[in-house]
Amino acid sequence: MVVLPPDAATRLGERGLRDADLVSRSEKPILVTAKDLHLVIVRVERRALGDDKIIDIEMWSGGRSDRMSAVVGKDGEPEPPASEGARRLLREALHDPATAAEHADVALIATFANQADWRGMINAVEARSDARPRLLHAAILAHLRLGDLPGAKKGLAAMRARYPDAELTKAATSAVESDVGGADALRDDAVSSQAESNVLR
Repeated sequence: MVVLPPDAATRLGERGLRDADLVSRSEKPILVTAKDLHLVIVRVERRALGDDKIIDIEMWSGGRSDRMSAVVGKDGEPEPPASEGARRLLREALHDPATAAEHADVALIATFANQADWRGMINAVEARSDARPRLLHAAILAHLRLGDLPGAKKGLAAMRARYPDAELTKAATSAVESDVGGADALRDDAVSSQAESNVLR
């Protein structure tokens, strides 16, 4: 289903989003699309810079954002290259649900880790009733980064109950037992997972 303005604004509002959230590139559309892997948000803006005509396209899907711009001179039209770029972004958004879920988790972790927003990461994971091992592991490391060992132990207990045999549960157990966690571990986890996905972003 494709929804265009002004109905799109209504649909965004129902999800707690406003156009200002898209313009300011806040984390809200990333969080919303990470929760709903079937949702793709596309924002198109046309502008002029001197004699150049520019169309900027930004798309949010699977907990990540992608951008592209089409620029032509005064005698050209930016719509054809912009349309092709938008189609390419949309093709990339049509991902396998399992792979999309993994990408969404990695993107969510990277968003908070790159900003050193450990409390924000914990809150985002706790808000997810469907949080998978990678997110739970990241939240435990975030607790350790904040020096909150009791919080990390509580998170580990919940993770063990849900995913007792997961490799990341073992990694989280080791981190809690040694009281080790931090920005580098979270960033390295996100980077290595992106590399393993073999998908160019």
